[in-house]
Amino acid sequence: MALAAVLGVVELVLAGTQKGAFGPTAHAITQVLHVASSIGVVAGGWLLARSVLRREVAPHAVSKPTLAEAAAEFLGKRRIAVTGVSRKPDSGHGANVVYRRLRERGYEVFAVNPNAEVVEGERAYGDLRSIAGGVEAVVIATRPERAIGTVRECAELGVRHVWMHRGVGGTSVSREATEWGRAHGIRVIDGGCPLMFEPAADAGHKAMRGLLTLTGKVPRHVPERSTPGGAI
Repeated sequence: MALAAVLGVVELVLAGTQKGAFGPTAHAITQVLHVASSIGVVAGGWLLARSVLRREVAPHAVSKPTLAEAAAEFLGKRRIAVTGVSRKPDSGHGANVVYRRLRERGYEVFAVNPNAEVVEGERAYGDLRSIAGGVEAVVIATRPERAIGTVRECAELGVRHVWMHRGVGGTSVSREATEWGRAHGIRVIDGGCPLMFEPAADAGHKAMRGLLTLTGKVPRHVPERSTPGGAI
């Protein structure tokens, strides 16, 4: 728009010289500048319209917080269930590591294992419904094919935060469960581990986070949860 104005001024100045010695040349230049200024006005109008349109559309666009932002939101919850915690504490199972660390860091953690009554010296729950008072978030550390059942249960219970564990040795990530959960109002983190982020992190998990991010095993962004109607 500013450029179009400048070109318009130059055009007017040259128009006044058309009757002088350089009249024909000035006239030609004036015509070129006239076209250029017209294009400038049109281009400026288009850019302005696009800017306004973007501002109107932006509030309705699907945002993608970074994994760190999604992790901070998840770990901001205090009552967290961990599925797949093994009856063998020395098995090295990822669920057991997550369960112990969260417990050590002061979280109220609930182990979910339908095949055990006690794990890690604490009561185990057959499902999320059995946890009195409910939970705010769930770490899924079972086989991927079981994730969809857990996510559906989360939706029924109003749990809006799910983290599907993925480490170096295996994964609990299910694309079906991820898509279904997000379509039903659940923020699903599909990969990585809560122990890669403070306040539950350690140096080893932070290094693992960097490696798995480079290999694409840990997402860089986590889409917002959204309902079929578009509400968040």
